[in-house]
Amino acid sequence: MSTQKVNVTAGAVEYTWPWTGTETTGKDITASTVELSLGTYSEPGDWLEPDVMVRSNVWSVTAQILVDDSYLPGTYYLWRSIHDAPEVLPKRTPLRVIIS
Repeated sequence: MSTQKVNVTAGAVEYTWPWTGTETTGKDITASTVELSLGTYSEPGDWLEPDVMVRSNVWSVTAQILVDDSYLPGTYYLWRSIHDAPEVLPKRTPLRVIIS
């Protein structure tokens, strides 16, 4: 698990480290909705459209969300969800974000 630290109480505003998702079955996901969330280890928080999203080809997407002082200090985990038929269930990524 990777850990990113963001000190919002000192005025820091930072993007989460990039999350990259790849469709391994060859399905085109260019029209799929991607959402990210900062939540607990076991549950996602509010789902957000990524602030940064790059689709490198029809099978891959890289996304980030902005972390600012709207988040309370604490330990969060980055979750992702790709909405497509059949829908992909939300999944916790290996990124832990510590906000202070």
